[in-house]
Amino acid sequence: MSFINLMADDCWSEADIVNRTEAMIASVFPASEQVILNRKVTAAAIGAYTLTTAEQDEVAQFNALCMQARQAGLDARADMTLLTQALACEAGTTTDVPQAVHDLVAQRAANRAATAANQ
Repeated sequence: MSFINLMADDCWSEADIVNRTEAMIASVFPASEQVILNRKVTAAAIGAYTLTTAEQDEVAQFNALCMQARQAGLDARADMTLLTQALACEAGTTTDVPQAVHDLVAQRAANRAATAANQ
C-alpha cells in the first residue's frame, strides 16, 4: 500500500507523486539544508573537504530518507496503475485486466455498498 487511496477516484499524475515524495524529504531536510549538505558531499567527493562524524551521520540519514521516498514513489506508481485499470474496468472500457484489478474492483464495490448502508 502507498499513499494512493485505492478506494477513491483520485488520479495522481507523475508530477503529483514526485511532489509528494519530495515533500517527504523536505519535511525532514528543508531545501536550504539540502543545498548545504550537497555542497559538503560534493566537496568531500572531490577531496576538498572531510566530513565530520556528525555530517556523515546526516548524509546517511538523508540517503535513508531519499530511499524511503523513492520506495514510496514506486509503490504509489504501482498503486496508481492498479487504480487506473480498476477505474477503466468499472467504466466498462476494459475487461482484460489482471486478477488483482478484479479484486480491487470488488473491494471498491464492497466499500461503496458499506458506505451507502451507513448513510
